[in-house]
Amino acid sequence: MSNEYLDAARPVVEAALDAVMPCPEDPPQRLHHAMHHAVRAGGKRLRPILTLACGEAVAGAAAARQACPPVMAAIELLHTYTLVHDDLPTMDDDDLRRGQPSCHIAFDEATAILTGDALLTLALGTAATCTAAAVRCLAEAAGSHGVVGGQQDDLDAERGRLPDADRAALVERIHRRKTAALIRAACELGAIAVGADPNQRQALAEYGEALGLAFQITDDILDVTATSAELGKTAGKDAARGKLTYVSVHGLDAARQRAEECINAAHKALTDWGPQADHLRAIATAVAQRRH
Repeated sequence: MSNEYLDAARPVVEAALDAVMPCPEDPPQRLHHAMHHAVRAGGKRLRPILTLACGEAVAGAAAARQACPPVMAAIELLHTYTLVHDDLPTMDDDDLRRGQPSCHIAFDEATAILTGDALLTLALGTAATCTAAAVRCLAEAAGSHGVVGGQQDDLDAERGRLPDADRAALVERIHRRKTAALIRAACELGAIAVGADPNQRQALAEYGEALGLAFQITDDILDVTATSAELGKTAGKDAARGKLTYVSVHGLDAARQRAEECINAAHKALTDWGPQADHLRAIATAVAQRRH
């Protein structure tokens, strides 16, 4: 996934992270090196770029680039924490992340757990330098009705602890919590940082929710159509573990159709927005076309 705006915004994300990450040589060095390993592995930086783009859509580029960096860093730190814990042997047991060894492989399982804990704590503390509303938004997206709850549902479904009478409803709930909640929060954080009004924040939240679903459904599609080298993580892992995905529940063609519907819904949420939301529209198109 690439376009000029995404490429131009990534250095802004890196600078925001530089401002809050601990020095890797400060004790405990192993923990701080592991945090840097996880954060510096790269990735698309989609969530913090969405935060910036939403801030710009409301208040313009200059105001957003002044107000948004703390919440940009916060959302990426929180996202990275979820990846570190998601890869653990007790969770999804994945050895590869962003084209590099997962944190528990590069270090050890206990250090990976502590790394996730430290990244989550740093994310909330960083958001607190913005407003209490930013902390609340981040915490709600991360908690039992967000990412953590979605991960529990995912594990329970995989391990046969949930009835699968309505697998379609369950996979929708998992995807909304595990992925869409955090992408929605990324968009809301940009709105919060620049003082958006309630209607603006709601529109951006709806955009983020639809985009997040499209992003996860596309992940499901790529898991069965792309290679590990293309993905930067293990391809085919979801199918091998019997995970509930849009592809496993609905089939490949229906998943592609649903992803397109979600992208259309993201665009629709921006109907009343003018050219200031063009970067958000371009990001939605890029998500629809991504190959990794």
